[in-house]
Amino acid sequence: MKREIEAALDRSWHVLECVCPTGNVIKGIASREYHKENSETPFSMFTASQILWAMTSSKNFPKTHYLVIELLAKINELLNKDIISKHDRVLSKSFWLLALTCAGQPIQSEPYRNLFQNLIDTQRETGAWGTCSKDDDNLRATALTVIAFCECLKRIGSTSNTPAYNLNGKLQCAVRYMISNQKKDGYYLRSVKSINPEEKVTFQPGIEVTAWVTYAMVKCLTIVEFSNEEEAKIKRAIQTSVKWLMSQKISEVATKTEIEEEFYIKEDIEMTHEYGAGSLDILILALVEYRHSKIYIYTKEIDSYINKAITRLLEDESNGSWYDKNSGGYTKVWKTAYAVKCLSVFCEYLNEEIEFRKKLIRKTILFIHALAHKSIRVLFSIPMIILYFIAGFVLLFLKINIESPIIGIISLILGAIGIIISIYYGKKGNS
Repeated sequence: MKREIEAALDRSWHVLECVCPTGNVIKGIASREYHKENSETPFSMFTASQILWAMTSSKNFPKTHYLVIELLAKINELLNKDIISKHDRVLSKSFWLLALTCAGQPIQSEPYRNLFQNLIDTQRETGAWGTCSKDDDNLRATALTVIAFCECLKRIGSTSNTPAYNLNGKLQCAVRYMISNQKKDGYYLRSVKSINPEEKVTFQPGIEVTAWVTYAMVKCLTIVEFSNEEEAKIKRAIQTSVKWLMSQKISEVATKTEIEEEFYIKEDIEMTHEYGAGSLDILILALVEYRHSKIYIYTKEIDSYINKAITRLLEDESNGSWYDKNSGGYTKVWKTAYAVKCLSVFCEYLNEEIEFRKKLIRKTILFIHALAHKSIRVLFSIPMIILYFIAGFVLLFLKINIESPIIGIISLILGAIGIIISIYYGKKGNS
């Protein structure tokens, strides 16, 4: 399967390079569509950030440095035009910060610090973020912001010279908010709006939002310090969510649409947008992140489930483009970015597992050799020879007093061993 994944990744990278080559990146990436030659579609910061995040947040980073530079240049150009204050949209800002951090944006740059501070300032007393300042607390927005901040802590640290200074308390509050919304079976609810505007919003178990929250909590727990009691509580919440995610049928996860309506404000205009990433992609990311983390405990059949999910995901690829169940087509750039991210992380996990097994085999062989060498030295030492003779005579004495053929045989064997070893050492000494 690894070769199949690598081939799919190569084709996907080619697609992304065609979408935003050096000469066309500045012209623009078509918002949620592939770039077409001579297209005048406005540049999409959200799509560009998703591509940049997929490219740079794994060790399988290909030779597309020119593309990273072009994307960073364009994103920074817009950030310098005070786009942060004009856009009241947390999902976008979280992805901007995530992408810039993974791409190595200088942390002292004004756009980076402004973006970082803006997200900190918009956190609420509940510990949550909304999709915008006027919206209710939102689990997806909170999870994405936590992931972005955790990536910052991981890559730039939390010293007084970095914008991530004193971030731990805010992330702890965010995790408490997320756990408080977990249901007994381990899932989190997503909002479902009816076509009829008069009908109330309903809530259903959400695979994608559960995966995002689980992914965020695993990342947070491996970076942020919690009390022993809170840490145990978070681990239980993660394990419960993982079990619920694994109870979902992969075929249904891959085909069932999960779209939520996002409310945000752009240049003082209130707007709505239907948002839904790939449930299967995010589910795989969450499970691999957990499986690969220090907090992982044995979970029955998790490796088998991940492998089956990856196999099903590969069925959605066609010449580097990936099928989006929400739109019913292969024309979404972000879908390709998510697939690249997902497969890259899985390949990284596989490579480390292979390396771990090789090291384990080498250490096991060395241990067996050392144990055998030590055993021979102990078993065939002078004190042991004496012990063999003593044991042999004792057993021979018992044989005389106890009618047992087994004791007689053992005494003869031990005596023979003592004689053979004595002859061996005698010859060795004479030589």
